[in-house]
Amino acid sequence: MADPILVMIFLRGGADSLSLIAPTADADYIAARPEDMRVLRDGDRPGLVLPPALADLDFRLHPAASDLHALFTAGDMSFLHATGLTEATRSHFDAEARIERGGAGGAAGGWLARWLAAARPGGPMPVLAVGTFAPESLRGAMPAVAPQLADLMFLPGKDRKSVV
Repeated sequence: MADPILVMIFLRGGADSLSLIAPTADADYIAARPEDMRVLRDGDRPGLVLPPALADLDFRLHPAASDLHALFTAGDMSFLHATGLTEATRSHFDAEARIERGGAGGAAGGWLARWLAAARPGGPMPVLAVGTFAPESLRGAMPAVAPQLADLMFLPGKDRKSVV
């Protein structure tokens, strides 16, 4: 069996979690949201069901996220919803930094870098960050960003092979 793959997507201010995965049985949620931002159980565009619902805690995925819903129902994806910080901060940027470090100010490096160091030290390519710089969650990890695709190597040692 192949090693499992973890794909972590950090939506930096790009998605409101209560619009992406909405508590459609919560009357306060419905009342507090503008009509065009509500995810509902029924109507012309109901939210996509995320089974199994516990009691009447019916969370639904936004109808525009049908590709994510397909991955979820196939068992290829999980959601870690309503996770966050134990201490309140009014700074969006401070909150992002704390989440990526996996704790408050004292955490050394990013949470993902610490996990990789423990789970797969020296793996051939344990992580790939797509972008021009490594995210804070990878701070402290072995190099994870290739300046060019040709620089990305899969095999360690003298038998290195390039992607292209």
